[in-house]
Amino acid sequence: MHDRPEALLERVLAHVRDGRFTGLLRVRTREAQAELWFLSGIREETRFGVSTGDEAFERLLRATDPTFEAVVRLPGLSGGFKKSLPPEGTLSDVRAVALLRYCETYALTCTLELASKGKTARVRYQIGELVGVDTDTAGGDALTEMLDSAEGTYRFELPAFALPSGTPLFQAAAPTSLLTELAKIGKEDSTRPAAASAAPAS
Repeated sequence: MHDRPEALLERVLAHVRDGRFTGLLRVRTREAQAELWFLSGIREETRFGVSTGDEAFERLLRATDPTFEAVVRLPGLSGGFKKSLPPEGTLSDVRAVALLRYCETYALTCTLELASKGKTARVRYQIGELVGVDTDTAGGDALTEMLDSAEGTYRFELPAFALPSGTPLFQAAAPTSLLTELAKIGKEDSTRPAAASAAPAS
């Protein structure tokens, strides 16, 4: 027995919340396509067709034949999801102190790995709260030395996430080659009746 569309959506959303999912949940329905953005399982933005916010969510609850796709993605450094922060990069682009503030500001659940001048630190957050720091040096000075350094790299590790078992997923369309499309056009042209010849001028 299949779930009612709204019950299926509620089950997926509960799984997203429990999994501290950060990223984009796409939902295709018979009526329109929805995009829901989450930070650590908390819904931040919703679009359904031309609707946004609560109106979009209410329309989505009434939609039929939903299929789903979840894409792990970070928000932008200054907020929003239009421009996602790359999960890996260099400290010359973004300083460590800005990355730590970013994790707290957007309530991320993640591990942020920082490497600089031969030292490494792994900083763990749960919903924006600092829960631990692991370094490869005694005394914990490695992280302090990295805070304003422009030398080194960063890497985010977000919780692994998969949609609940039995969730209907997007079906990717089979790729179509240019030769296949040209062959179709040629076949259509060959079945069209020939145009009548123009009568000779008298």
